Amino acid sequence: MWGRGLRAACGLAAFCLALGFAQLALAAPETGDLRRSYYLAEADETIPYRLYVPRAYDGSRAFPLIVVLHGSSTTADDAMEAPGLKALAEERGVIVLAPQGYNAFGGYGDIYPVIVRREAAAQAAALREASRPGSSAPKGMTRPREALGPAAFDDAQELPLSNLTDPRVSRLSELDTMNVLARVRGEYRIDDARIYLMGNSMGGGGAAYLAVRYPEIWAAVAPAGGPFAAWSYPYFRLRDAGVAALFVHGDGDEYAHWRWSQVIVERARKEGVDAHLLVVEGGAHVNAWVRALPQTFDFLLSHAKRAR
Repeated sequence: MWGRGLRAACGLAAFCLALGFAQLALAAPETGDLRRSYYLAEADETIPYRLYVPRAYDGSRAFPLIVVLHGSSTTADDAMEAPGLKALAEERGVIVLAPQGYNAFGGYGDIYPVIVRREAAAQAAALREASRPGSSAPKGMTRPREALGPAAFDDAQELPLSNLTDPRVSRLSELDTMNVLARVRGEYRIDDARIYLMGNSMGGGGAAYLAVRYPEIWAAVAPAGGPFAAWSYPYFRLRDAGVAALFVHGDGDEYAHWRWSQVIVERARKEGVDAHLLVVEGGAHVNAWVRALPQTFDFLLSHAKRAR
């Protein structure tokens, strides 16, 4: 009788132990390269996004987070697959989020006029049409032609953002970006003092816009390859919130000369912003930001949000 009772008790204990291990396994946070999606009610669509969580993450401590915005006619997958990005995230212990921004041409809500060479400005109508839901615009349609060559400083045109993105799509793009940021902050332990934002081309403009739209979130930002009209920007919002900024631009950029980013940095400094310029030697429009990833990570991670 006692033997049967002991065996039953041991069996129950083993079952409970196994159940406990199973619950721990189920509760373990997902790490590595993750492909996610969610339902965006405002668009009545399921929107994908990419997430990289270092394998060292176990929920015991908060990790910094970098949000990376893709360029025009590319996707969250393209941003996450940038050479060296995931390796840097793993090495530096940083969670990286790549939102879709609703679609490949959404613009992340950006409202500030862009500076581009005149030939690029001629694509504005096609870009606006491509941004509309259901568009069959080919991937990479905005990639510079190989024969285009670096832009000259005086070959430039100021282009209103309303010319580039359908207004409804622009709103959905901003909403999607902030939605997935909130989802990640809810699912993982994120260091609220170390949330950063970067992006290239359209994503650079989006990073500059979201930086001043939500300055309370970011410790530092790094827009690349997407210079805007320097007169149009509310630099005081970065200054007042203590947001540092690194502007990245290749000296071989085919769409805008790097000195247009220098104009922005000079204006930002006059306005009291901790602003810096990184000119990538030989960097083209689509790859300068990739070549600058180590320096960009260094810059971003050297800043933390001060309590106010």
